[in-house]
Amino acid sequence: MINERDDDDQVVPRGSNLPKRPSLALTCRASQFRDALYDWRTETATRLFGTLDFWPADLFLHEEILEDIVFFVDANKIATVQDLQKMTNWILCDQYGDQIVSPIRRFFPPAALPDLFVFLQI
Repeated sequence: MINERDDDDQVVPRGSNLPKRPSLALTCRASQFRDALYDWRTETATRLFGTLDFWPADLFLHEEILEDIVFFVDANKIATVQDLQKMTNWILCDQYGDQIVSPIRRFFPPAALPDLFVFLQI
């Protein structure tokens, strides 16, 4: 006989220690980055699994993780593979993280530094 489950113990869900993203409207750049990331995920999952009839692309990079990446990149919290690993805890970050971080610079170029010559004229 199977004992009844005791639900009095509070179960901590996986990933509960990770930062949470509020639901906000995306900027135009973030929306374009998200679309490119979805395309990249589909292409990479197709290369890995073949046709995606049986194995969905979510097995490769889940939609929640992808949306977290977009949010954190838009908030300037991901710039390196190490940041990506820390913020998302994605298991395949070591193998594919550089392929996610490299387009970040294209969609979110670093802010230009102020001209030092202007400050020296004061």
